[in-house]
Amino acid sequence: MKRLNVQLEEQMLQQLKLVAVLEHKSVAAVLREAAGTYLATKKDLKQQVAEVMYADDASFDAAMNESFAKFGSVYKKLAE
Repeated sequence: MKRLNVQLEEQMLQQLKLVAVLEHKSVAAVLREAAGTYLATKKDLKQQVAEVMYADDASFDAAMNESFAKFGSVYKKLAE
């Protein structure tokens, strides 16, 4: 497990502490359970990440092509 520092509103923290006491768990255990439940609703998360990364690659390629079109002669002189 990894540690994580999180800032919460005071009211939210108090509610989490109350839930933890009522369920005989630590606040960390309540947060882990909540995070796991939330992530379970994100079934297409890997697909979304892949789409974002592919879009970023396409944007990068487009920017590079535009750069070469505008500054190709400069790059060539720098390479010499």
